[in-house]
Amino acid sequence: MKRGVTLIELLVAISLLGMVSLGLLFGLRIAASAWHKGNTRLAAGRQVIAAADLFAEQIANARPRMVEWGPRERAVRFFYFEGAHDRLRFVTATSLAGRSRSGLWLVEYSFRPDDHGRVKLVYNEWPFRDDFDAAQTIQDIAMDPARNRMAVRFIAPGSAPQTRELYRDLEDCGFEYLVLRFGEEPRWEPQWELDRPLLPPAVAVRFRAREGRGIAPVAMVASFNVREERP
Repeated sequence: MKRGVTLIELLVAISLLGMVSLGLLFGLRIAASAWHKGNTRLAAGRQVIAAADLFAEQIANARPRMVEWGPRERAVRFFYFEGAHDRLRFVTATSLAGRSRSGLWLVEYSFRPDDHGRVKLVYNEWPFRDDFDAAQTIQDIAMDPARNRMAVRFIAPGSAPQTRELYRDLEDCGFEYLVLRFGEEPRWEPQWELDRPLLPPAVAVRFRAREGRGIAPVAMVASFNVREERP
């Protein structure tokens, strides 16, 4: 007579099958999570690389420009460039938003705090047709007695309605400017001092994202091809 399967054996078999299925499910979930994180990191990396290429192109096509500001009888002529630790402003022949390479553009990059105690990198640009366009980005110009030169104060970074957010949830952010002086070692400074109409040799933008954002620490370095104002 053939021996049948007991209830206990059936329950044990079902339990073992359930454990195997549970293990497979957890394995699939872990694999799917790893695949998703890998894709996120790759996508973020591609975004950073693409942004770095566009940033480098804008810097390479920067144009040193002297512009006038104020009433004609009291107009002040100054070199249009701002290089601070949290913002960068210059004139370029390349539009990031429109992917245009015709005409000139006033561009502004800045690190700004968000509502969650983090920092975001924002970008803005305006077409530059004449000095009037540049004047719209100036808050005021006054003499700095400590340095015996004009101090230009621009409008607040990222205050225009067309401001674009490039990255968010950032830490350890800042721009740095390469300083080359005869007889001194090259160094990076968080501020570009304008003693004369001169663009820095290069600019670096550094930041890192909080854990889970998929962006590794970034250091984008770009060189200015034209440095001094032409007569």
